[in-house]
Amino acid sequence: MRRLLVVLLVLVASTASASQISRPSNRLGGSLTFTGATGVNRILFPDNLASAFWIGEGTTKYLEFRSTDAGEWIYTNKKFDVTSSADVLFWDTIHLTAASTNIYITDNGTTQFREAGNCYIQMVSTNNVETVVFCKPLTFDVLTSISATGTTQGAATALTHDINVVTTATTASADSVKLRAAAAGLHMRVKNRSGAATIQLFPESGLSTQICITTGCVAANASVTIANNLELDCIAESTTIVNCR
Repeated sequence: MRRLLVVLLVLVASTASASQISRPSNRLGGSLTFTGATGVNRILFPDNLASAFWIGEGTTKYLEFRSTDAGEWIYTNKKFDVTSSADVLFWDTIHLTAASTNIYITDNGTTQFREAGNCYIQMVSTNNVETVVFCKPLTFDVLTSISATGTTQGAATALTHDINVVTTATTASADSVKLRAAAAGLHMRVKNRSGAATIQLFPESGLSTQICITTGCVAANASVTIANNLELDCIAESTTIVNCR
């Protein structure tokens, strides 16, 4: 009987200790140090929770871990500063969800986006010689089988890619395409490979945009023509002016 009582007391004590450790109200007054070998120092939290674990101050979250099967994420609600020269590695996608988000790099230094030793983008912030270098080939979004439609701006096929190749068109009945909505710096190339037809290129509807070519600017919302096997390379100067050559 005495042995049974001792066992029960031990079980009660261990249960109380375990529940005490898991209470969210527990606080650490100093550092938390892991001393295990490589691969065994872990913080584990349950699966499939909208907020499985977070670190913060009061009710303000600094870092939150979400373990829902549909979206396992790590959220940071504060600035993320890297002050050493060590690499920062990410194993998955980074989403910037704030309405206004900036990524800052140090002044008078070099920052790279890279995979192991392979540079993809390099930013040099040395005063007066600031540069952005693409270490790999820069490719554009291409669509190579576009059919022109209609003969007016409203009926024209909307172009959606950086490089657009029109392969089907019929003069005077289905010969029209139109650019994306103009924004300063927007670049689009339009190639006519329809075989024989001359196509019409309009700006996006409803924005009063003018297309300017080497001979001058046409009226707002009017079209320019592209003969078979020719192309126009267009860069928007503003929302109302697109320069095509």
